[in-house]
Amino acid sequence: MLAEEYANVYSNDMDGLEILGYSYVGLNDTNKAIQVYSRAVKLGDNDSYEPLAGLAVTSGRLDIVQELLPKLMALKDDRQTPKTGKLHLISILLVYSMKADKKEIFIKTLDGENMKEMLQDDVVKLNLTTGCEFFEGQDIDKIRQEMEAAGKSDAKPPQ
Repeated sequence: MLAEEYANVYSNDMDGLEILGYSYVGLNDTNKAIQVYSRAVKLGDNDSYEPLAGLAVTSGRLDIVQELLPKLMALKDDRQTPKTGKLHLISILLVYSMKADKKEIFIKTLDGENMKEMLQDDVVKLNLTTGCEFFEGQDIDKIRQEMEAAGKSDAKPPQ
């Protein structure tokens, strides 16, 4: 594959590694994609954290996500992260929190986030709702109430 040849010659080219990782995803070769995105992350490529974490969560490699947590949280909170990237990161972190049974990560992921914005994304909304059913406690009840309030504010008043 041309992307492999390029990455072998230009092994420090983060863009080339991203393309190669994307190619492996397209070929359903998750293990190779994880390896390539991991290489890109080690070189300092912030754009590879999201696909690496997403692949790791879906393939049950929670150890990888655990290692990436501080950077994933930082990227989620970074004002430079585009809205869609932020929502993808939130969704990945919510799924990770449930798979790893870590309620504190679920809560920390939502801390300071705009509930109304999150509920407008169907995937985030599903993961948020699922997490509120998965976890229990007063802190989760508070999140449910915030969801309900945000959902009601979206409802149009009768005319």
